[in-house]
Amino acid sequence: MTRASFVSAVAAVFVLLGACATFPVGAGNPTPDSPVIAGSERIFQLEALSKLVGRNAEGPFRRFVDEARALGMNAIKLDLPWRFTEVERGRFDWNRIDAQLVYLASKGMKASIAISLRELPEWLVASRQEGQHWVMENERGRPCTLFLFGEHFYVPSFHVPALREAVSAYHQAIAAHFREQPSLRPTILYYITTWTPSFESEYPWVAYCDFSDAAHADYQQFLERTYGRIETLNYVWGVERPYQTFTNVSIPPIDGSRGTPDLTVADQDWFAFRTDSLARWVRACRDGIKSGDPSAPYGIQLSVTAQEGAAGGCAKRGTYGFPSYAEGLDWLVVDDAPDTDHSFTLDNVRASLPGTKIVSEIDGPQLAANMRGSKATREAALDRRYFEQGSLSWEHGAYGVEAGNWSGGWDGLPPEQAIANWPFFKRLAPLATRPVTKPAVRGSRHVSVQELFAHHEDSSFVDKVLRDYAHDSRSGAAALDIVYDCDQLVADPAEGRDAFVFSKDFGSRQGAARWQYLDLHDRRFTRLVWDGNASRWQSPTSTARISKGALEPGSTDPVILWIAPRAGKVAVDATARKESAGGDGVLVEMWQLVGRTSEKVLDAEIQGSDTTGHPFQLHRDVKAGDVFAFRVSARHDPRYDRVLLDPKITYQAKGATTPTDGAPR
Repeated sequence: MTRASFVSAVAAVFVLLGACATFPVGAGNPTPDSPVIAGSERIFQLEALSKLVGRNAEGPFRRFVDEARALGMNAIKLDLPWRFTEVERGRFDWNRIDAQLVYLASKGMKASIAISLRELPEWLVASRQEGQHWVMENERGRPCTLFLFGEHFYVPSFHVPALREAVSAYHQAIAAHFREQPSLRPTILYYITTWTPSFESEYPWVAYCDFSDAAHADYQQFLERTYGRIETLNYVWGVERPYQTFTNVSIPPIDGSRGTPDLTVADQDWFAFRTDSLARWVRACRDGIKSGDPSAPYGIQLSVTAQEGAAGGCAKRGTYGFPSYAEGLDWLVVDDAPDTDHSFTLDNVRASLPGTKIVSEIDGPQLAANMRGSKATREAALDRRYFEQGSLSWEHGAYGVEAGNWSGGWDGLPPEQAIANWPFFKRLAPLATRPVTKPAVRGSRHVSVQELFAHHEDSSFVDKVLRDYAHDSRSGAAALDIVYDCDQLVADPAEGRDAFVFSKDFGSRQGAARWQYLDLHDRRFTRLVWDGNASRWQSPTSTARISKGALEPGSTDPVILWIAPRAGKVAVDATARKESAGGDGVLVEMWQLVGRTSEKVLDAEIQGSDTTGHPFQLHRDVKAGDVFAFRVSARHDPRYDRVLLDPKITYQAKGATTPTDGAPR
């Protein structure tokens, strides 16, 4: 590979801020002796989110609750719409929700509260500045509308500071109100916030973008924090017409048909920005609840992102791994589609978010029309499938099972969606009386490909995962005992550090301490994937790998990058040497990339018998975003080519006397 080819490949990826949340070790088939969580009680919950039931505290609501209780349910999910609760700024109408809680308590039932932001209060809408919509806008500057259930819905913009402050204050008022109601507070299991028409806490889908002025300003600031200089963005994105400033960069249209591995660098930045914005919005909601009542449990509700979002990002919603915005929450509601692998989802979430309590939603029978056979045959097959989802959810560590879109006859849904018509509810009721169990998760949060196949019998699903995010065939992937990672934002702990030592900083998260672990082949970089069993980074296409203080080439070249967190003078100190004698030797290179220019600062050929190696020291001035790249290549035969390389990069004190020519010494 030529010098220009290598530099071009490095520049194409060096600022991708990946982290790694991996496939979890599945719980398999839990044994009867799975440990019981002391003092816990399973939740068997029915949604009351329709207008007829949810916004009424008298006859319809009470009959609805009585019907659910007769089927063995012990909780109801209540709707708390912002528009009808905070009737004026700082003035609230709690009458309906209080009355609902009083009635549930009289029946010995619990409640979860869904704080709905789907409709903004009229007083808030009236307080907007001219030209602001405070909801997501399309490219023409008009509010994005979603038409569902015969109504138009809007999704609030995550990018208006005044709106985030109002949302946080509303959450604070809710938690404070119930904290001051000692007779009602024990009835509440947890709060969640929803803002989509389907009562979820995420983007409706990837093509649903916010092109508002506030979103553009947020996006441009995000890019400036990521790249530091517009020249660096131009170089990495490979734009034909360079941007002059970050304010020239517009939000890109995204093709929702593409999977996350196919995204360009600019698209990956856009996904990272959406994830970062979603995380900030969730924090505003959570912090509001905790300000009003520090002990109040809080969570969110996710759909497909809980299935795909920890496996390379969720292309359907345009975000990276869900742990980056759900980590630290008390509860997570997962509304899997009925035909997904529920055991995988529960294992995935439970391993990715240790300590978070999970509720699995059983969605209404929308699949009936796609199944063969008579109506009675279809409904019997669905009934078995729903019972299996509920029982599997509890077996795989869920605290609760929730029935969503099952109130036919009460809210205008078809009669076949009435809960009384489906036997599986009564079959699940006895399981709800058992305590919550916590099936053991073997080993760490990582799972090998073999274990993934062993614990999930749906091989077509596993094949899809591997095909989408790694290999094209099951046999090719199964030969590698590795873990496929995802992209997840990571807080950067490196801002105030002076010393960076590769072996000490080495770990399972891309981008941590400014280190990246990559694979170079045919002028193209790919991220290495973390092998939790061997504690190393592995190429998905060859035997190349990176371990703590060592690089081992294969048919591709392992590369480690270090990205400068700030400007200053740095000293680089390292020695590259063969771990053992043998083979035909290796090539070791070190490059420094500064904006649009680059320089090779080390080019050493280490013979097969040379275990002494090449020490080198250099001192360089760097700016934030500059890169040092370390690459090891096999000459011909990669056997015996493991190279010990442990760079130490140290910022020098101001006024220190050091060489500046950068020559290896």
